[in-house]
Amino acid sequence: VEALTKEYQRSLPVRIIYDTNHPEIARTDNQHIYLNTGNSISEGLPNRYLKNLSHEGMIAHECGHILYSDFRLLQIYHQYMEIGEFYPMSPEPETKEQQIHLKNWCKAYQEKEDLTLKIIMEIAHHIFNLIEDIYIESRLMDVYPGKVKTALLINNQLIIDKVPVIKEQLEAKVPSIFIIANMLLQYARSGTISSGTYEGEYLDAIHACMPIINQSVFEDDCRERFHATNQMMMILYNYVEEYIENAKEQQKTMSDEQILNDLIKNLPTSNTNPMPAMDSAPVEDMWSPSSEKGIATNRKHIPLTITDFIEEGSAGGVSYNHGY
Repeated sequence: VEALTKEYQRSLPVRIIYDTNHPEIARTDNQHIYLNTGNSISEGLPNRYLKNLSHEGMIAHECGHILYSDFRLLQIYHQYMEIGEFYPMSPEPETKEQQIHLKNWCKAYQEKEDLTLKIIMEIAHHIFNLIEDIYIESRLMDVYPGKVKTALLINNQLIIDKVPVIKEQLEAKVPSIFIIANMLLQYARSGTISSGTYEGEYLDAIHACMPIINQSVFEDDCRERFHATNQMMMILYNYVEEYIENAKEQQKTMSDEQILNDLIKNLPTSNTNPMPAMDSAPVEDMWSPSSEKGIATNRKHIPLTITDFIEEGSAGGVSYNHGY
C-alpha cells in the first residue's frame, strides 16, 4: 500500500478481517482500506499463494481508487441525486423510447419519494462503480505491469467466471435489473456477453450501453463517467422503474431499510465500491478490532487471528527526511 500510494506521503491504515459469511470483499473511504480475506472471490482458489495474490490485487484495486478516483465529485454526484437533479448534465435521449424513459425519470425526481430516490441512487452508484473500476484498474496496470497487473487480471477473471448465464437467471426468475447488472458487469470486464441462445430485449439494452462504456472507461475526467452513468440509467430506466414498483408493493410487508439492503446485496459486485453506497448496510461492527468475526480458523493452516491494526499517527514502514 505504501509503495502504491507513496506520493501521498502519509500512512494509510489497512484493516483486515476473515469472514466467509459476509458478502463484502473490500472497500476504501479514502482514509482506510478494508479487506475481507474470507471473501467469495479469493476463497475458491486452491492454495495460499494464489489467495495471497488475489488479496494483493484487491488491495491494489483500492489503492487505485485512492490514486485515481475523485471522491469529492462522487459526493457531489450523490448530493445532486438526493435532491432529484442531474450532475454534471441531464442525459441526452437519442430515441423516442429514451425520451419516455427520461420523462418518467424526471417525474420520479419531481415526486421526491424517499424510497424511489434511494433506489435510483443505489443503482446509479452501482453502474458508476462498474465503469470506474475498469478505469482505475487500466491505469494501475499501465503504471505497474508486473505483479500488480497479474493480481488484478486474476481477480478480473474470477469475477467474470461468477456471472451466471442469462438462461439460468431467467429460469430462477431473477429481477430484470439484476440480470442487466450482471450483463453490464460481464461486458465491462471482458468486452463480451455470454448470452448463449438468448435473443431478447436485455441484449438490445446492453448493446445500446456498449459504446457508452467503451468511451467512458478511458476518460480521465470522472464527470464523463457520471454523464455516462446518467445515459445508461436513462436507457435502462424501464427496468429501474419496474424494480421501484415492486419495491412499493414490498413496503406492505418490509421496511425501506430491508428493501434497500436486499437491493444492495443482490447487485453483482465488481470487487468493491470506491466508497460505501448511500445508506448501505452497516459494516462498521464487522471491521471493529474487538469484533469476534475478525478471528477464524483454517483447519489446514495456522489459525487466523487479528493482528495489530495500523492506526492513524503511525508513519508506516518508510519515512522521508524532506530537509535533507
